[in-house]
Amino acid sequence: MTTAKPIIFDGHNDVLSKIFNEGGVARAASFLEGREGAIDLKKAEVGGFGGGFFAVYVPSQFDLEFSYEEMEKASYSLPLPEPIKWSKAVAVVASQVTILRELERLGGLTICHSVSDIRSAFEDGKIAAIFHIEGAEAIDPDLHMLEVLHSAGLRSIGPVWS
Repeated sequence: MTTAKPIIFDGHNDVLSKIFNEGGVARAASFLEGREGAIDLKKAEVGGFGGGFFAVYVPSQFDLEFSYEEMEKASYSLPLPEPIKWSKAVAVVASQVTILRELERLGGLTICHSVSDIRSAFEDGKIAAIFHIEGAEAIDPDLHMLEVLHSAGLRSIGPVWS
């Protein structure tokens, strides 16, 4: 009797934003070599991780230390961060998409555009990556950037995050 490892398909991971914060595309190979805390190829193989939603995230600018101090109080009211400028959001998203594409180029995963792509990635023993974006700050009112992102593999959007 043979037993197959379970294939875990994750609804969300932050690998791209973590690599972005660690230095960007120049740090993409850490996904293949092993990383602290976040998913990497070695951990994925051991744990039966078959794929999931690889999230691109544009963080808001706010004073985290101040926020933590305020939340220690019995009651508090935190101001909302300023809206993220489109030009900044596009730059961050482009950098993280470049990391995703580099992970594919290095052989660490397959960017999947369809269910059949996911099945093929599983059959090939590759991590199936669905390009997901948190927030819509990088999408312009005329939706031109949405078309660009879709052609790069975007298949999922969480419109309100930042």
